[in-house]
Amino acid sequence: MKNLPAPSARSSNIIACGALAEIMTPMLGPCGRRNMVLEEAGSMTLTNDGATLLSHLRVEHPVARSLVSLSRSMDSAAGDGTTSVVVLAAALLQRAEGLLLRGLHARGISEGFMEAASIATSKLLSIARRMDSHEQSQGSSTEAARLAACTALASKMSQQDVALVSALVVQALEGIGWACEVPQLSDRVHVLSIAGAGSRDSFVVGGLVLPKCEPIIGNPAGEWRIAAIEIDLPDERSAKRFAGTLKKLKIDAIAIKCPTAMPDLPASARHWIHKVGVSVLGPLSGESFAQVCQLTDARAVSSADVSEQDVGKADGLTDWCPGGESLTMLERKGGKKVTVVLRGAVATSTAQEAARSFHDALRAAAAAVKCGALVPGGGASEMAMAQAVREENPHSSILKAFTQSLEVIPSALATSCGIGIAEAITRLRSHHRDGEHTFGVRVLESRLGDMETISAVSYTHLRAHETPEHLVCRLLLEKKKKIKNNK
Repeated sequence: MKNLPAPSARSSNIIACGALAEIMTPMLGPCGRRNMVLEEAGSMTLTNDGATLLSHLRVEHPVARSLVSLSRSMDSAAGDGTTSVVVLAAALLQRAEGLLLRGLHARGISEGFMEAASIATSKLLSIARRMDSHEQSQGSSTEAARLAACTALASKMSQQDVALVSALVVQALEGIGWACEVPQLSDRVHVLSIAGAGSRDSFVVGGLVLPKCEPIIGNPAGEWRIAAIEIDLPDERSAKRFAGTLKKLKIDAIAIKCPTAMPDLPASARHWIHKVGVSVLGPLSGESFAQVCQLTDARAVSSADVSEQDVGKADGLTDWCPGGESLTMLERKGGKKVTVVLRGAVATSTAQEAARSFHDALRAAAAAVKCGALVPGGGASEMAMAQAVREENPHSSILKAFTQSLEVIPSALATSCGIGIAEAITRLRSHHRDGEHTFGVRVLESRLGDMETISAVSYTHLRAHETPEHLVCRLLLEKKKKIKNNK
């Protein structure tokens, strides 16, 4: 690469990014194409989720890897838009190559694109449907979260299941509190996929669902007192003394994390613990043990000397046996953790894919609530931004290249549902020229129309910039952050 002249090196970089975008462009929208990825070990993954596909691809070109990094940053910040950000970035590079071949300097193109981005961002903010703080407190947060979740899920499952899972997303956010930051969601919301029953049997529980090793003993009228123990009880004498301590502190259940040298409690230890009416959770994995401590506020102890300060609390502890599995539900009100149990059709895919789809929708919904604004989907926002940039200076070749890049998104949506690109772009430009900024591609109906009249998949949320002062155009989020950091 070092021996190539600069234009050739630059062209190879753009070609590499274009090749990656060519794979991902047909995946856009609720009718996006699924891609099959075959691993060297023989396993197969079928997905139309951009982040999932990129995680399975071995991208070796350094510039193309930067697009993968861009997609991951987008996914981390908003949980959605991983495909569109790659497609748009590649489109900008491809249009820039044409300008370079015409003799324009790269710095001038970059400055022109940033000027266009500023115009596009202003337009996006002007067409956003905002919620003030009073509206958010009265339930608009719920509606914003539902619409954003529906948009994120539209390409991953049937429309009937989209409505069901988006309601679960709202319940999960209500369970942990609307103020929860997006990066904390994966730690506070757990997803469990269990085959059997129907999709409508899916539910959200305030707490954890753990593997059950034995039936729960007792049923206290009030809250459960929980102790978290990380010790060996090698002989009957120490087990008997420990059981006496539990009885004295009125412990109802203990969570056990046994050292690797002794993977389970001896039978004698369980006998004395059960004799004083204490249930045993475990032995638990290190992750599950830590989650129990976080949920109940129990302090892990590594000796038999348990004190009152080490005791945690829970609101319920019950056995649950769905689909032939033995589980235990540990409930605690207060919004620390929730577990989403998916059943039926929404749980028939791999557990990782089901959890991935739910967390995508969860982060998208949380980001929408944080932004407090919604923008029309179906390519309507991109067309509105393109029209604003076009009106700024119709004769600028750089601004024209920027508008053509934005139009790649509605073009891909139109192609996915069988509408001709030329017809779609011509009609969309005409309507947006007349000020109809909500006119876009109604993909599920295979036609163009007003996106504001659709409920579930008509809106996508604004992605928030990391600074609280303003919102930034979702498709240029990472680019603007990098420029600010460089400055």
